[in-house]
Amino acid sequence: MKKLKFAMVVIFALITVFSLTQISVNASTTEKTIKVLVPPTFNYEWVSQFSEGLALVSENGKVAFADATGNIAFYIPSQFNDAYNFSDGLALVRNQSTREMGFIDNSGELVFDIPAQFSSASSFSEGLALVSNSSTREYGYLNKAGDLAFLIPEQFNMASDFSDGLARVGNVTSGPTGFIDKTGELAFTIPEQFNSATNFSEKLARVWNTITGEVGFLNTDGNLSFTIPPQFNNARNFSEGLAFVSNSLTHEYGFIDKSGNLVFNLPSSFVPKKGAFYESYAIVSYGIWWGFIDKT
Repeated sequence: MKKLKFAMVVIFALITVFSLTQISVNASTTEKTIKVLVPPTFNYEWVSQFSEGLALVSENGKVAFADATGNIAFYIPSQFNDAYNFSDGLALVRNQSTREMGFIDNSGELVFDIPAQFSSASSFSEGLALVSNSSTREYGYLNKAGDLAFLIPEQFNMASDFSDGLARVGNVTSGPTGFIDKTGELAFTIPEQFNSATNFSEKLARVWNTITGEVGFLNTDGNLSFTIPPQFNNARNFSEGLAFVSNSLTHEYGFIDKSGNLVFNLPSSFVPKKGAFYESYAIVSYGIWWGFIDKT
C-alpha cells in the first residue's frame, strides 16, 4: 500500500506561510527534515513562492521582491502597483488603475513598456510573452526586446503560453483548436472528434473526446499517441515522466508513464492536490493531513 512519506497538517502550512523553508531528503534512509531558512516574519502583508531566486512580497502596501535571506531586494518601479513572479529573467508589472504594463529585470529596472494597444499580458515563456486586447480579441506575442513578434492566425481569437515549442490557439465561438509554432504559423489542428486540449507538457497534451468525454494524450506531431488513447475519466499533465489518471471502469486511480502503463495505483482515500511530481515528490491529502508520495 502506498504510504505518505511524511505529512503535515494544514495548521503547519498556515503558520509558516511567511517563512522560507527547505525540505531535505537523506537518500539512503529517506529521512526528511524541514529547515527554516528565514524565520517567520509578519513585516510583509503577503508573500508569494520563490521564482528564479526572488519572491514577491508586500511591505507597507508597496510591492517588492525579496531575496533568499528574506530581505527586500528591490521595490517595483513607482508607476506600478502590481507584479508577477519572474519567468525567463523578466517579471510582468502593471498599474491596476491606469492599466499601464511593462517588464522589469532582476535588478528592478524597467526593460520596456507593453504597447498600449494591448490590455492584458502574461509572463514570458520560452522567450515569448502573450499579449491581448479584450475588446478586439487580438492576440499576439512579444519578444524580449519588447517588439511584437507576431499576431496569431486570424481564424483564432484565443491563445495560450508557449510550451514545448508550441502554443494552443482556438476560437471561442466556433472552429477547431490548434497549435502554432514560434514563427506564428499554424503547426496543426487537433482531430475533429476532440473539442478541447491543454498546453503541452513533456511533449504530450491532454485532449477530450467530444462524444464520450474521455481524456487521452496528443503528441507534438499532432497525431494521437495510440499508446495512450482517450480512455480516462480524468487526467493531469505529465510531470517528471508521470501523469495522474483515473478510470472508473478499470479502477485505475494513480500514475501512468508515457507508454500509458499504470506505474502504481493510489489508495482511494488519497487525493492528489496538484497531480504532478516536482523533484520526485507529489502532494496528496488524506483527511486533514497533507503529505508527499514518491515515485515508488
